[in-house]
Formats: sequence, structure tokens, C-alpha cells
Amino acid sequence: MLHFLIYLAAVGHVTHNVIPAASLTVSPSSSQLFKGEFVSLSCEEDDSSAGWTLRRNTSRETRAECGVKWGKPAGSVCIISYIVPLDSGVYWCESREGATSNSISITVTGGSMILQSPVSLQLVFRLICYVTMFCLYFTSTLLMVSLYRDRPTGSDPPVSTGMTPPTLTEQGLADDCDDVITC
Repeated sequence: MLHFLIYLAAVGHVTHNVIPAASLTVSPSSSQLFKGEFVSLSCEEDDSSAGWTLRRNTSRETRAECGVKWGKPAGSVCIISYIVPLDSGVYWCESREGATSNSISITVTGGSMILQSPVSLQLVFRLICYVTMFCLYFTSTLLMVSLYRDRPTGSDPPVSTGMTPPTLTEQGLADDCDDVITC
């Protein structure tokens, strides 16, 4: 019984000093972002009294706080209105006591946007055309191979591939085919 009371006292003491957890969320919900996008990062916390701050590590900064050289703080939210490749890095929430939330790695590319709309009718039409053409080509090739393979070979004369030397007329050396004009 004494052990049970000591355990309860220890558990009560430990839970009293536990810092409430925060969770970092990114909107849009993607770790791959494109240059120029609007990004919102928020520390969703169980207890707002913990004082969570959003931080990041990039190739140029370490433990940089939102609002100092990057982002615009708005309560527990940090807004990046125009994200660039230099904003690529690891982001997390940190309390005044030093506790940290989950971290999220964000990569920003300078390339063009990926089509995020439903598949267009033009794309479907192109795909159908390509598949149709491939099937026609494949079918005609199979037909030609099967006809060549099944050709009769018994009494057919072989095709000659030997060459005979050209005649004088074919070479243009015959007397009656002289094209040289003399004066």
C-alpha cells in the first residue's frame, strides 16, 4: 500500500510539471511548395499560456523566430505571403520552457505549378488517341510478322541478291551513246 501511495505522489508530481503539447500544422498541407505560394504555419496548442513560438532552420538561419527576418506573426500563426526556395528548411514550435512540437521539413521549388485540377478533357482525348494509334501499330506489326512467318517456302524460287557487272551501255561507254560534242 505504501508503494502505491509513493507511486501516486510521483505521478502527480510529474504530471504537474508537464508542458502542454503543441502541434505544428502547415496550410496548404504539403511538404513540397512552389515559389510564390501563400503559406500559413500554426502552433495548435492545448494551453495558450505556454507561449509557443514558431522557429525554423534553413541553409542560412538557425533557430530563427517568426517575425525576425521571415514571416509575419499573427498570434500562434505565422504567415509567409510569398514563399521562396530560401525558405526551404525545418519548421517547429518551441515553448518558453524549451519544449518542442513535431517538426516539418518544407521544400520550396522555383519551378512551375503542378496541375492540381481534375483531369482535363483534352488530356483524356490525347491519351485515347495515343492508345488507339499504339494498338493499330501493334496489330499491323503482328499481322505482318504472322504473314511473313507463314509464307510458303517449298517450290518458290529464291530471290537472287547477286549483282552482275554493268554493260557498256549502262556505264555510258557505248559508241552510239557518246555525249561529248566535238568542234
